[in-house]
Amino acid sequence: MRASMITILVTVGLLVGKSAFGGFDPEPNKLGLYFDLEARFPCEVAYPFESVTAYLILTNATSDMLFGWEAAVRPVSEELFVGSAEVMGGGTNSLEAPEFAVTYESPLETESVTVLATFELASLVYEENCLILTGISSPSLPEDLPLIWWEASVPSVIQTTNIQPNGVVASIGGCPVVPESPWPCANEVPVSRFNWGSLKSIYR
Repeated sequence: MRASMITILVTVGLLVGKSAFGGFDPEPNKLGLYFDLEARFPCEVAYPFESVTAYLILTNATSDMLFGWEAAVRPVSEELFVGSAEVMGGGTNSLEAPEFAVTYESPLETESVTVLATFELASLVYEENCLILTGISSPSLPEDLPLIWWEASVPSVIQTTNIQPNGVVASIGGCPVVPESPWPCANEVPVSRFNWGSLKSIYR
């Protein structure tokens, strides 16, 4: 009975904590990583090796049409597995997740919340696993940030929605359990590039 009560209290605490994030980023033209389709929750509680679904979401687009985009989802550490990915809206990814270089046969119509891709993630550690969004390994512009095409042949940098000033956009395994709790990943130092070859080869 005692164990059941503790489980209930922890579950309620996590739900309250996630609800504290509120709505999506109100600023225009932001790219974020979330664990829900409404762009509200940039953190998820999960056990090691437990698969969770993540969504790469464009919020408050100021253009009605999107012609393409480039972005990479990277962990601060190597202790993250990226599984299957799907580009939404009929887009084609010329790379392999977690790197995306996406084009559309017909421009994608944008909304206030536009889901660009969905994929499975699994943390390999019990500690919080912090995620960043960067440019791809061979970007179309010499920039570390993601790129977006509001016009067919004109790429531009798009800013990310961060949960910390250090550039972390999302976390697995770390969520505030009450609204006043510290945000996760405050002490992490993100890197701008990451070689996924050694990690992915383990799972092939």
